[in-house]
Amino acid sequence: MKKVWALVLSLAMILTLASFPTFAAESEKLDLAAIATITTTATAGSDENNTVSVGKLYDGVTDDSASIWMDPWNSSISPVLTFELNGLYSLDKIVMYVGNNKAPKGIKVEVAGNDGVYTTVKDEEISSEQSNSYWAPIAVTFEGLNLTGVRYVRFTLTKVDSYNTRVREVEMYGAMESALPSPVKIVDVSASLAPYQQTLPIHASDGDTGSMFAAQGKGYITFELDKWYDLSTFDITFGSPSWGGTDMTPKAFNVSVSSDGTNFTQAYTYSAEAGLGGGLQSLTAQSFDTDVAKTAKYVRVEITTQASWIWSIAEFSAIGTALDITAEEYTVKYVDIFGNEVSTAKAGSAIVGKTVTETAPAVTGYSVTGNGKQQLAISENAEENVLTFVYLKDDLASATVSAVTTANMKSEIDASHKVENTYDGNKSTAFAPDWMSPDSKNRELVWTLDSIYDLQAVSFNWGGLWNNDHDPAAYVYTVAVSSNGVDWETVKSVNDETSGKSTGRLDAYAITANNVKYVRVVIDKAGSGYLSLAEATFYGSATVFSSKGAQMRLPDGAITAGLRFAATVDKATFGIGESYSYAENNGVTFGMYLLPKDMLDGYSTLRDYINAKTTLGDAVDVIGKNVYSQDANELTYTAVLIDIPETAYNRDIVALPYVKYNGTIEYGTEMTRSYYSVAKAMRTSGAELTEAQIAALDAIINAVENA
Repeated sequence: MKKVWALVLSLAMILTLASFPTFAAESEKLDLAAIATITTTATAGSDENNTVSVGKLYDGVTDDSASIWMDPWNSSISPVLTFELNGLYSLDKIVMYVGNNKAPKGIKVEVAGNDGVYTTVKDEEISSEQSNSYWAPIAVTFEGLNLTGVRYVRFTLTKVDSYNTRVREVEMYGAMESALPSPVKIVDVSASLAPYQQTLPIHASDGDTGSMFAAQGKGYITFELDKWYDLSTFDITFGSPSWGGTDMTPKAFNVSVSSDGTNFTQAYTYSAEAGLGGGLQSLTAQSFDTDVAKTAKYVRVEITTQASWIWSIAEFSAIGTALDITAEEYTVKYVDIFGNEVSTAKAGSAIVGKTVTETAPAVTGYSVTGNGKQQLAISENAEENVLTFVYLKDDLASATVSAVTTANMKSEIDASHKVENTYDGNKSTAFAPDWMSPDSKNRELVWTLDSIYDLQAVSFNWGGLWNNDHDPAAYVYTVAVSSNGVDWETVKSVNDETSGKSTGRLDAYAITANNVKYVRVVIDKAGSGYLSLAEATFYGSATVFSSKGAQMRLPDGAITAGLRFAATVDKATFGIGESYSYAENNGVTFGMYLLPKDMLDGYSTLRDYINAKTTLGDAVDVIGKNVYSQDANELTYTAVLIDIPETAYNRDIVALPYVKYNGTIEYGTEMTRSYYSVAKAMRTSGAELTEAQIAALDAIINAVENA
């Protein structure tokens, strides 16, 4: 009956364990051959002929040929087997196979952690019947141990008689909790100072104290490890055996660690009133700050005070636990605002999920935008791990500003922080209006340029005041341009909450904006209530001529629908006197090419279309024989298209202004307009219109939208 109940109990235990799927996954048979070192207090480790090693204890074979004898022919000692593991383990079960007529009468199992202090976990007797089993191996099983932090397992065996006892195999089941600290592997060494004479940075970790790295002055040497480690201690040897009369040790130094090679944190510091002396001098088993050195891949030794005119490191080594960490590559790029590389890209690696911080290097002839620092959270996808620092070229040609106005802003805090400071070319002066809520909307600045420009970039130096106490940068704003101060085109929308505190912030953006006379910035959010702008700069060149756009002629009886495109040129550029009139051979001809956009044959611009043709193709050349208007400096001419049918109201017409001058041709900016688009722009412009004009415009718009 007892046997039946025992069977039922065993089945119940099996069913209970099966209900915990994580148990089997976490606890598995350990490879003792790979992770354990065996020692014994007896003369074990051989058979009767002294030929069988203790390796037989974990070879997976339990027959007689694979057993070992424990303490042959000596009854005064209880044999002891000790397994030293290569890390800290959790153990759930231990099985020892004994027998061949010499099983022990009892087995005591003890375990210890790193401290080597043993605790008894099992002390079991073996029945006389089992002990005297002649051939069959006996499996003595210790289950349900639930042990953690085990590094040492010790077995003490009680013999049957004075002859000997035999052990066939030992099995342990569990899982590694953590590896043991071991010497780290150094794969690269670099230094911030030039080496003295023939010494090299690599000599500081070559395993030879007869070589060294030596330098003069404050500086550091950085050791790159092969992987990430939880560092515990380090040894460092200063000096040289051949420089016995010179103290080449430091009086003070720091040791810092980094996971990415860029951001270092101090993990050890040393300071003394004097150096350690001449020759070789060592500091051993120096402890890292364990809270800091948990994920180190780089170790930096920084000498802050040397004992004499020179210092040297003969050898550096460290002890740590290798970490199973997933790392990924990342790239830092350095480009100008147009995307051109200004410095060689930097490659690095960091732990996935970790945030790295990068600082932009100085590049001659360029200023970095933003505040010079960026962060990147490392992803498992290397293509996402890219940081880009953008630079502004210092000598880009810029437009001249003649005036500036503000709207929806408070006045300057004082006379020295006037709005005109934004274009005085001096970054140490700034415009600073009085305090307003950071979320104040529609704060406006409008700069008037001295001429018409084609712009390729804009920049804004936020700061110059408040930097030490407040963030003076605009976070959310738009940049728009205009040729007449009425019609605006947005060329850049900014939403950037990079702080401008302490360093200020430089924003610079590439744009494409032609025929620009006015630049407007509208601010909707700032970093604080204390806005400050040191300089606004607009980069480009004065245009040869300005494409003014298109006017429309409203149909009225005999007058048909028409479009008139206009362009203005600078007289001085083409050597034109105060008064100009057309002549076929006067050396200067103005005109426009016209073509419906849907006839460009796949070309993106009318200029490309014309350049690809041996003739004008289907384009029409309208020569500006009649001057629309002129003064001493500028001339405006037009090209008129009439008789536009209602079915073509929504057909885009491309106009390309040109000037033919001394055998060359200069092109202006292409204009694309339809009769409908001009009508709708006029209707919504807010301009004063008569009832008749409103009715005519509405008729044009409705003809298209209700078609």
